[in-house]
Amino acid sequence: MIKPQHGWYSLIHEQAFEADKEEDSNYVIFNQSELKRIYRELSRCEQRLGIQFTDDVLNILVIRFYLFLQRVKQKQYADIDPVEQNVIEQTGEFNAAKDFITEVESRWQEEIPATEGYYLAKHLLGSKVNYHPSFEDENGEIIGLREVVKQMIEDFQLVAVVSFTDRAGMETNLLLHLKPAYYRIKYGIDMGELPYDSVEDNFPEIYQLTKKVVHHFERFVGKKINQSEIAYIAIHFSGWLHKEGLSIQTRRKMLIVCTNGLGTSRLLKSQLEGLFSEVVITGIASLREYREMELAVDFIVSTVPLPDRGIPVCLVNPLLDNHDKEKLLKQVNALFTENNGYQPYSVDTIMDIVRRYADVKEEGELQQELRKYLYHPAVTSEARLKPALKELANEDNILFAANAGSWQQAVELAARPLLEKGCITEDYIESMVDNIEEQGPYVVISPLVAMPHGRAEDGVNQLGISLLHLQEPVEMLGKKVRIFMVLAPENNEKHLKALAQLTKMFSHDKRAILDAKNKEQICKIITTYSSR
Repeated sequence: MIKPQHGWYSLIHEQAFEADKEEDSNYVIFNQSELKRIYRELSRCEQRLGIQFTDDVLNILVIRFYLFLQRVKQKQYADIDPVEQNVIEQTGEFNAAKDFITEVESRWQEEIPATEGYYLAKHLLGSKVNYHPSFEDENGEIIGLREVVKQMIEDFQLVAVVSFTDRAGMETNLLLHLKPAYYRIKYGIDMGELPYDSVEDNFPEIYQLTKKVVHHFERFVGKKINQSEIAYIAIHFSGWLHKEGLSIQTRRKMLIVCTNGLGTSRLLKSQLEGLFSEVVITGIASLREYREMELAVDFIVSTVPLPDRGIPVCLVNPLLDNHDKEKLLKQVNALFTENNGYQPYSVDTIMDIVRRYADVKEEGELQQELRKYLYHPAVTSEARLKPALKELANEDNILFAANAGSWQQAVELAARPLLEKGCITEDYIESMVDNIEEQGPYVVISPLVAMPHGRAEDGVNQLGISLLHLQEPVEMLGKKVRIFMVLAPENNEKHLKALAQLTKMFSHDKRAILDAKNKEQICKIITTYSSR
């Protein structure tokens, strides 16, 4: 059977509801009057439940329920686990499914097994909706989901270091999404998947942060959450972050051209992946492949000079040292200024002009010098939009102390370098302490490690990170802490790169930081993770 040109919508709405429309031979398998009747019954289900299915889901349900009924006509019935039946019976969707079955039985004058009601209820439960008036009268699973939502939001705020102002609204909307997702995953219902790679490409940081908090949902469901479902949740968080002022930027695309063999190419790719956390590497090409392939990238990193094809090229050595990495970062940052950074000059064109009036002895070397000059970076504020961890947690912002009288004093001591530099005000320190006293030791991100922070509007003048290393732990509301990392976020986005690096550092080298004897040792560890 050929699908409708514009999806199931065209079949249901154009064929089922336009009596004078000529019938398409592709759709003769469907009884149009039955499609129309099922559509109306599902609309009544919406009214009974006080919900509204999304348009796509409603159209899918019409087709699926139609096919279910064809199966029932053939005396082929669903088999539902008794344990599942007990759970489904507690839902409003089960009552709506029973009403649907009753309507069908009266029309057919034939009894339908009760298991079909459970089967239809599964699909109603797993269907995405635009709104739901209330969850107050729902079963115990919704109570558990509500707690999952709170934990996910709390953890997301912690790992992203943001604070949502409309927490109640966000919890309601996330619960609205997780309820059908829970039943879809639990019962293995496929209602059409979102291409998760498009979400990961366009919202990389939000997608990765969502993966860090989705374990609460996985534990509740008892199953691994697939990437498509994670993508839906990431979109939800992205929407709320945007509402709070977060600007999501599309990731740039990079092509690597390397003539040094597979091993060297992979090594170069690995170095570039660590250097550019927000750039998509589309692939590795040889010089011959580069000449013939279609280019759909923003810039190219190459180990050899390339014929100009209108896309900026950054020349690098196959093995990058720190100087090479710094130089490359500046080059790439300079490419993407407000005018998109693309230089309106062609090296080949300039070479043609030079040849007309001069005798060029070393054309290759001249081309390289011209490329270096044309793509030499201007110092822009854009280049520092998302500074690395080492740029914020430098030696001046690290303190060592034997002990602290209390956790409040430890927070104040840890924040002192930022206060002295004018990055924060006294109000910000008070706000951090107040938040911990009110909400508990939520800033303890790992045993013996805490990251006190507040909101930008609480007294942040400039993005900054400081670190206090205590020889003896101090107790913070029942939890012992030796490392205090104070974060002062200037906005909801600028600190995310440094935060990601900090998370990796404590995941892999927390013991080395705890055992450090001086600032130099900690700075060395920070530098190691600042280019990852």
